[in-house]
Amino acid sequence: MIVAIVPTKIPMWFGHDFLIFHLPKLDRCEFWSMLHAARADFDMALGSIDLKIEGAGVGSLYARTARRLAERSR
Repeated sequence: MIVAIVPTKIPMWFGHDFLIFHLPKLDRCEFWSMLHAARADFDMALGSIDLKIEGAGVGSLYARTARRLAERSR
């Protein structure tokens, strides 16, 4: 999600082109307009972090912590 946020939302925040990333033509370019446009990107980033931490899969942090605690209690 960082790859999606940096090239599209950072120029909106600054109000001008940023490095190789160009500002789209918008009525207003400021911090709040950037947050408004990036709300779905931030939601998906937070959702993926939550799935990594609390997910039920073998690679989740919760499963890793449970395995370590089970190994220590033996």
